[in-house]
Amino acid sequence: MQSHHGDSCATMVTPSFLPYIDLITQTFGVAIGGNGKAGKSSDEIGRLAADMIVKSKWNGDISMEVFKINAKDSKL
Repeated sequence: MQSHHGDSCATMVTPSFLPYIDLITQTFGVAIGGNGKAGKSSDEIGRLAADMIVKSKWNGDISMEVFKINAKDSKL
């Protein structure tokens, strides 16, 4: 009988428990904070971040404000 144990290698948890997808400057953006659940949504997080950085547009159903870095709650 074989057994399997899965575990994450690195998990960043944000205060909002949502990923941060935000522009730091006009040419530098971030997509961080998967909160242990980004594997299932990494393609969409990447697409949103790429559109935001490369095309300078937000192309999501949820407001970009939801994913902004909150400097008050962040150590960034």
